[in-house]
Amino acid sequence: FVMERGRDAWGCNCEKYASQNPWKVDDPDRPEIPVHPNCGCVWRPRLKTDAEIMASFRESMKGDLETIKQAREEEGLVSGDEGEAFYTKANYEHIGIDASKAQELTEETHNQIYSDIERIYEKIPEAKGVVRHVVVNKAQTPFAPARFNSATGEMELSEMAYSDIDLLDSIYTQTVKEKYHPAGTTFRSNITHETGHGITNKIAVKYNVDMIRLCTAIQEKVLNELKLTENDIPNHLCGYATEKDKYGHQPAEFVAEAFAEYMDSPSPRPIAQRVGIILKSMLAGGKQQ
Repeated sequence: FVMERGRDAWGCNCEKYASQNPWKVDDPDRPEIPVHPNCGCVWRPRLKTDAEIMASFRESMKGDLETIKQAREEEGLVSGDEGEAFYTKANYEHIGIDASKAQELTEETHNQIYSDIERIYEKIPEAKGVVRHVVVNKAQTPFAPARFNSATGEMELSEMAYSDIDLLDSIYTQTVKEKYHPAGTTFRSNITHETGHGITNKIAVKYNVDMIRLCTAIQEKVLNELKLTENDIPNHLCGYATEKDKYGHQPAEFVAEAFAEYMDSPSPRPIAQRVGIILKSMLAGGKQQ
């Protein structure tokens, strides 16, 4: 209930109604507007906060979360110190990463991130050094669990998303079923995806080309070779690969999602295989035409 500006001194009930915010739409006591003659107050929707949305997800995914937790316990992935922060400087330094600003993460999460990045470096040695920092961003929305800052080499993780790995796992699994993320990937592919952005940025710097132009060229080359069009991307890769950023660019997500499937899926499909091979070749020095 939003009061008309400049009218908060009126001798009416509007101030009382405003003090009872937020109202539920189906509340029988919710007043009708106008409350009185010349009333200029309005009803304005109140959007849920990220925390409230996450709580709704937890409630709606109770069954999935129990299944995931049980599976983790059976695999011995949940330790007695599940909630304790953990940071092994030596481990990260081994792959050139400073994670001193990510001490909020659990031991399990640190181990996953470390092993995921290390696995990429082992498969593509020329990629080493792409990720220089792992940091936790307290303000970052849980619906963008990770993002890569090309200027600083920072892998930024949403504290809200990574504070509940089971929920993150459950939500990501659902998006894979809906073909929004690539087949065969998991929530851990968020790290692979963002590392893919770092790799394309490294290639762009190496060859002194704009990163969006580079990704556009890779997308066009792969689609042409496979005799596919942009309309085929959702079925042959995923829906997120067609997402556009605020500038209207999309190929960067195409390349990053394809790289995630190439690295993480046990059976990467042709688009993912081709993109992965191109990135490896360009990092190694074989510039693609």
